[in-house]
Amino acid sequence: MRFTTLSPLLASLLVGFSAAAAHGQSEDEAVRQEELLDASSKLRLGDYEIALRNLGDLLETDPKFLPAHLLRIRGLLAYAQWEAVEPAAKALLALDERQPLAHLALAELAARRGEYAEAASFAQRAYGSNLDRTARVAVAQWLADQDQTDAAKDAAQKVVEAGSGETLSRRETISLGVAYDLLGSLREASECFVRVLPSPDTKKLPALAGEDLLDPLLPFDACTALGDLYFKVYRETAGQPGAEKEYRFALDKNPYHLGANLGRHRIGRSNFQLNGEVTERCLKRVLEIDPAHATALSLQAEMLIHDRRFADGEAIVRKILALNPRHLRARAELASLDYLQNRTENFQAAFEADRKANPKSSRFPATLGAHLKALYRFADAIPFLQDAIARDSKDAHAMTALGECLAHTGKEKEALEMLRRADESEAGLAHPWRTNMIQALAVLEDQYVETSTEHFRLKMSPDLEPVLKETLAPFYEATRASYAERYGYVPKGPVQVKVFTLFDDFSARTIGFTGFGALGVCFGELITSVSPVTEPFRGNFSYLDTAWHEYAHVVHLGISKGRVPRWFTEGLATLEEVKRNPGFDRHMELDLLEARHTQQIYPILELNSAFRGPRIIFGYYQGGLLCEMLEKRTSTAKLVEALEHFGKDLPLDEVLKRAFGMTGAEIDKEFLAFVDKKLEKVRVRPRLDEKTIGRLKTQITKNPMDLPALRSLGWAFARRGSLIEADGILVKLRAAAPDDADGWLIRGEVARQRDRLDLAEEHYAKGFAGGAEEFFTRCNYAAILAQKKDYKNLKIQLEAAIAAFPTFADEGQSPAVRLAAVLESEGEIEKSTKVLEDFCKVSGEARLVRLVLAARYEQAGDLVSLDRVLHELLEVEPFDRRALQRRAKVLLELGKFEEAAAHGRWSSEVKITLDRRPTLQERDPDLTSLIKPPKRELDPAGRMRRPPVAVADSDEDRAERAEGKALEAQALWSAGKREEAASALKRALSFQEDNPRALELKTRMESGAEK
Repeated sequence: MRFTTLSPLLASLLVGFSAAAAHGQSEDEAVRQEELLDASSKLRLGDYEIALRNLGDLLETDPKFLPAHLLRIRGLLAYAQWEAVEPAAKALLALDERQPLAHLALAELAARRGEYAEAASFAQRAYGSNLDRTARVAVAQWLADQDQTDAAKDAAQKVVEAGSGETLSRRETISLGVAYDLLGSLREASECFVRVLPSPDTKKLPALAGEDLLDPLLPFDACTALGDLYFKVYRETAGQPGAEKEYRFALDKNPYHLGANLGRHRIGRSNFQLNGEVTERCLKRVLEIDPAHATALSLQAEMLIHDRRFADGEAIVRKILALNPRHLRARAELASLDYLQNRTENFQAAFEADRKANPKSSRFPATLGAHLKALYRFADAIPFLQDAIARDSKDAHAMTALGECLAHTGKEKEALEMLRRADESEAGLAHPWRTNMIQALAVLEDQYVETSTEHFRLKMSPDLEPVLKETLAPFYEATRASYAERYGYVPKGPVQVKVFTLFDDFSARTIGFTGFGALGVCFGELITSVSPVTEPFRGNFSYLDTAWHEYAHVVHLGISKGRVPRWFTEGLATLEEVKRNPGFDRHMELDLLEARHTQQIYPILELNSAFRGPRIIFGYYQGGLLCEMLEKRTSTAKLVEALEHFGKDLPLDEVLKRAFGMTGAEIDKEFLAFVDKKLEKVRVRPRLDEKTIGRLKTQITKNPMDLPALRSLGWAFARRGSLIEADGILVKLRAAAPDDADGWLIRGEVARQRDRLDLAEEHYAKGFAGGAEEFFTRCNYAAILAQKKDYKNLKIQLEAAIAAFPTFADEGQSPAVRLAAVLESEGEIEKSTKVLEDFCKVSGEARLVRLVLAARYEQAGDLVSLDRVLHELLEVEPFDRRALQRRAKVLLELGKFEEAAAHGRWSSEVKITLDRRPTLQERDPDLTSLIKPPKRELDPAGRMRRPPVAVADSDEDRAERAEGKALEAQALWSAGKREEAASALKRALSFQEDNPRALELKTRMESGAEK
């Protein structure tokens, strides 16, 4: 609770101070006033401990100095020094028993213990004082916290009625705004908070005089109250007032302001685009100041529960209840934990008791429903959320959660209805998630078509359907059969798959916001994914690999009954991707290396936390590596056994013991050794974070001869381009080991960045000759040799670079591609091709390399290899007319007529607006184009020529579609399907009556030729 302004007595004292200052004052009075001002300034800036100590000293000198008593109580409350609040309040009351601030401090202390009647009694002693509204609002908030909504509104209404037409202090104005907020009068609440804010133009803090002197946190309390209101009304909607700005202003001035930290944490939890590290730090800071802060503890427990760390979450909930047995949110959390841990009798007893005590409160069922939703148990959550709405028909949060669960269980029409109902319930409030989800569901309902197989129902744009119904749909059926054989599980009903053309639609349908960095998501027996043509991912992923990954989740969630931790199911699915095709490995070796060197590998019991922060992609990768290690150590059957144990609601540590015979700590230790083994061939010096750099600097200060620390620091500074700092480390490294091989490589990197290439080459040579090794340095050395056309040594460096990082998958930067180019220039085509094929095993997405290989195989007449390469290209780009027709021709030559007909047909059905039009590099692919900037064509005015716009039903479009249908007709004719061939031929000629392939086939058909 926030406290209000000065009593009339104190105001007169401060006026006396002012007068004394004007007419000369005693030395003691001047010192006291200066010390009071200093303490107030320190409290404002968050230097609570020093300010409180100084105020204590001041009161020891003058125990009756009333302003110091009042300021000290404010400081104790701000710094959560609860054990000192009661004696401080009583000391103030001993001086003046009417002091309302003391009564409110005691009231807050009682409320913290759940003694609400006693708290109200203390607060009532402040009624009628200049703290009247603050006292009444405190009572209203406690009633609201106990879900006594009507009583809370009645109390708030009295505050509003008493506040009209009266000039209020700034603190009382904040309290009036809180009352308006409780009543739902949000505009009026905003006006109150804004009146208390610092200057809106400069946000300059008011001087510490008058009211602010003894209430120095007033501006920050106003910012926090306004931020809370903005989040309620706008929820960080683009173009609307934002809460984050208000919290940031307060925290920039006072990093320890409890309300601002709590507010910033809350909005960060709901907005993944905000800095996740700041979000976590804000909660930690609240708990550092107040380890028993009930709201902060509840948020911490919530995160642990969503990480399936039920025992840890319960320990925190019980900590809250030990201080306040009546804390309603904690009691609801405990009841939810009873349910989640199968303590059925406890759960039922708690729910029935709550239903009798609070029949109109939705808190208990809504809390459990929210947890089940967060745990991906959407179907289980639905009845509890329905119960919440039945108990409180205006609970828009429960309606929104129910709409989400209905959507994720495939009941999209019901979801739309519920989300629109929630919108009506919160008319006037922005809710971006809900708005986005409604729009995404409407796209599915109004613009997409459905295609079905025996076990799947796929929805997609009509433009995608002709191709994907014949590629993606049967692939899902084959995937289902493969997983059924290996895992022994098939889902009960048909699995729904939503394939989105636009990334924003996919992102909104998946998480309610745009900017989600995934390609697909599984909600159980419902999958959402991007399509092969979705930008900005087009051409950089396999849509079939995405399907393979997402269906893995269907199996894992099914076996575990939705109880599997996020890291385990993502890890298993990532492992499955690599098993299907190693070329689609995430190749995050550099991230892994940095995490290992900066001590940021997640312990297994904490790995789930990666999925709610900025390191979510690394969470996928580490999960996959953990599953790989556990499978190699035991068996695939043990991974399945672990899923079954999760389905019994066993805690993670118990599952690890039963399935793998190891504790979490033992797995962590073995995993680090596994990581070291995996990185053994990756000879890269990683980038380091500031914390690690600081640790290394400390090591060097203690031991200037610490060679590993010196090398690591030298590399770190060279990597980030901090050349002066690198120079300083190199001086120390030279003193410790004059001919250190790593030192020579670092010197080479520094010289290269200073454009001293001859010197860099000399240093590189010494370093490598001395036994040092580093991948990027090899590449840099090779670039210098390429400029000098020293091809003999260039090949040596490129081969060494490949050995230093065999799984480096960047096509544009790959030393393998450069080596293949050199070999080609020397006429070593066979060796060059072998290097490129090896690279394709590493990179499943490498497009230009495969186009080069396709051209070589086509020229050599190697149809089998050509067919394989074209197949790999089409897995990444299935909406590529030329590739489809090219493969159709190869399949014709190979006698695979059914497949050839299908590829011809698909090419004719790809709309030209969706077709992958070739870039300048792709029209005439060669290795040179892979290692130099793309060729540019200029128009007559000297401007870069743009690719021609693809126009539907143009001559070009009709000619290409005619060729596809002609290929289909030719393949069908060769397969002996005369009627189908004739139909396809007719269609080809309707597109282009003079298509050569179609006319040739027509002649053959009319002559009665067999094939």
